[in-house]
Amino acid sequence: MKILFFKIGAIGDVLMTTPLIRQTRKNFPDAQIDYLVGNSASKVLINNNYINNVIKLDEKLFINKNIIKYLILINKIRKNKYDLIFVLDKHKAFNITAKLFGIKERIGFNRENEGKSLTKKVDYTQDKHEIIYYLDLLNTIKPADYNDIKLDIFTTEEDKKYAKDFFRKNNLRRPIGICPGGGVNPAQSLSEKIWPVENFIELIKQLSVGNQIVLIGGPTDQEVNDKIQKEISVLSTIGNTTLQQSAEIMRFCKLIICNDSGPMHLASAVNDNIISLFGPTNPNILAPLNKNSQYIWKETTPSYNIRGKISKNDNSINKISVEDIIIKVKKAS
Repeated sequence: MKILFFKIGAIGDVLMTTPLIRQTRKNFPDAQIDYLVGNSASKVLINNNYINNVIKLDEKLFINKNIIKYLILINKIRKNKYDLIFVLDKHKAFNITAKLFGIKERIGFNRENEGKSLTKKVDYTQDKHEIIYYLDLLNTIKPADYNDIKLDIFTTEEDKKYAKDFFRKNNLRRPIGICPGGGVNPAQSLSEKIWPVENFIELIKQLSVGNQIVLIGGPTDQEVNDKIQKEISVLSTIGNTTLQQSAEIMRFCKLIICNDSGPMHLASAVNDNIISLFGPTNPNILAPLNKNSQYIWKETTPSYNIRGKISKNDNSINKISVEDIIIKVKKAS
């Protein structure tokens, strides 16, 4: 049995597919299980014990509609002769691509009647959590365990040592981790999801009284980090750690404060105490499911629609105040 997962990104979205990966391996212990994924998001699958091979693709070939690279990809995957594919993106282009791969059994989402190229499909109406939707795909062929929803990130002993050394060097003991960035991936930049940097600066100033603070994020968050450092000196790992090293630092924080972003999902893989900030997107389908996690959302209807588009000039994230977060922090203490 040869099984292929197919998703171009992004980091948080791929992390939310990890319960599906784990349960697929449980149901097919002897299968070859591979994951075809965009270069940027592939890093979250490093060392994943449930996968045989991670096959990286240039996600821009879909964005830029590069026909030559597309045909090369089709030919490459056809040669592997997979028996089953889980198509984890919703757009019909990916369903059609799965058919062109020559894979007989194709399981994916039927969003607004886009699943015609699939052999088994799950209607996608954005009315439940994304993790549950992914498990619904498995449930079309094997019983899914809807209680087994923990996200997976696999780190090494070197990653753990890095975090321990970082804590020891900086005399850290259970700091508050703050992820002030996110929202950037090769397909799009969703700045509307990001709480204003001025608010993060004020939050850090208030939380610094009686708490240790560490900023966490990736290279795309460097601009936000620079703006914060100009106003207040605060310990930061932004742009200086791998994703797995960041995960280990998050593991030892007493809580994580973050936007709806890749770091939010990374945090949920290693830490149960998360305060996530939502504006245009819906926490009921995206927020961490960890029992001690909290979210702040000042809306009742998201502007982020079923096709992944945000209404122009959506500033709903700005409705969240510093005091809203301070209240949640006190509740988590």
